[in-house]
Formats: sequence, structure tokens, C-alpha cells
Amino acid sequence: MVTANAASLAVFLGEKVLLIRRARAPFEGFWSLPGGRIEPGETPAECAIREIGEEMGLRVADIRPVSQITAGNPHEPFRLQVFATRKFAGEPHPSDEVADWGWYVPEDAGNFATTPGLGHVLDKARAIVALLDGTGAGQSDPRD
Repeated sequence: MVTANAASLAVFLGEKVLLIRRARAPFEGFWSLPGGRIEPGETPAECAIREIGEEMGLRVADIRPVSQITAGNPHEPFRLQVFATRKFAGEPHPSDEVADWGWYVPEDAGNFATTPGLGHVLDKARAIVALLDGTGAGQSDPRD
């Protein structure tokens, strides 16, 4: 596998996942998962944890790898490592990097202009968190 140069995180709340509409390039105006470029000396997991904190003000735990995808300019592509979790603390407070956000069922992504491959990534992420639940399906709001 090629080394990732960016990371993102699918945060699930029950059956819904946190999606953001990007306010900056790359992919300005597109819906996606929170994430960004890996900084020097940072692992992909550390990047995903940092980015969700910076972009949405959330603290996360128990993140699990989902897949690695390639997107963007073919000459300088993003090799994005995607993670997923249900374990988070705090309330979403978007930074200026986020034009809009919301909790959506993964199927809703088909109604938006999204970053490449988002629907497939969300399907895989949902399967990963379902396995962690031990149910093979989503769970209720973990804050109940």
C-alpha cells in the first residue's frame, strides 16, 4: 500500500454520519468527511484525530481504519487514509474550513455533490462500526 498523505474520519452517531461541506480548496463546496493533509512526523491516525478537532471541535477515540483512496489531481494525488468511529465527545463547532455540516444517513450522500468515492467509503465505514457494535447494524445515540 502506498503511504497516505492525508486522512479523514467518519464519525457515526446512531445510523448517521457527520458530513461537512468544504469551505476551501481542494474540493471547495463538496460534501465530504472531515480531514486533511498529514503533517511531518504525524501518522495518518494522528492526522484524522487532529483534523476532526480542528474542523469540528470534537474529541474522538477508538478510530479504526476503513480504506485508503486516491483523489484529486493525478499528478499530485491525495492518498487518503479513512478511519471510522462512534466514540466522540463534545458538540460540533465548525471552523471556517467548514461551509456547512450535518448528521446524515450514508444514503443521503447521493443527494449532494461529494468528494470522489464518498458513497463507497461510507458503506465501508458503516460496516466497520457495525462490526465493532457486534450487531452487524447501527446502534442508538451513544450519549443516551
